[in-house]
Amino acid sequence: PKIWPKKELLDFTRNQLREYAYKRELATLENRTLTRDHMINVLERIGYEVPAKWEIVFECYDISHTDGHFTYASRVVIVNGKLDPKRYKKYKIKTLEDGMIDDFASHREVMVRRTLEWIRENNLPHLIIIDGGKWQLSSALSGIREGIYLATQDSELQNIPVDIDIPLCSIAKREEEIFIPSTKEPIMFEKWTPELMVLQKARDESHRFSITANRSARTKAMKKNACLH
Repeated sequence: PKIWPKKELLDFTRNQLREYAYKRELATLENRTLTRDHMINVLERIGYEVPAKWEIVFECYDISHTDGHFTYASRVVIVNGKLDPKRYKKYKIKTLEDGMIDDFASHREVMVRRTLEWIRENNLPHLIIIDGGKWQLSSALSGIREGIYLATQDSELQNIPVDIDIPLCSIAKREEEIFIPSTKEPIMFEKWTPELMVLQKARDESHRFSITANRSARTKAMKKNACLH
């Protein structure tokens, strides 16, 4: 089926199976102890600054929707090798019309909002990870630049770091290629290394969390429609 309820049922089933697979994979990754040192190795390998002390924070972002409806982005956080659900956040995408599918615009919107939050609260992580390839990375970088520009127009914000090097990368699922804004060619980590697993763990958990946000919104909408009828 291509349309209507049967297709919706297939999409729902596919998402359920995918989420189950990710949970199994995450359970496998949890059996490997990931540490602050592994996160340091990631930062060194892709060329970003490594803090001397305290916690190291990675954030990862993913987009989920159902045929362009109920589009949500997720933010998951890893601190010193461990997931920190208290810092998770979901974003309802506001700039797309209902039914419109545009992951690039969604990533751009989320990064605009995240950048403004970082400038207001001084909470820039040590690495922002985008689920996707070169184009998703480019869209995220565009959103960060737009967020910085908007901040410069806000009279209440001061000392805005316009020239700061934002620690940003993306991870593409098929070959697990890592892209950063300053290079055209991907960075490849050896498979099954803890450093790659840190990035995979962040990516897979953000995917799971975005699907959860999407499903929750769909469930609420179905309950509301049922009450109306």
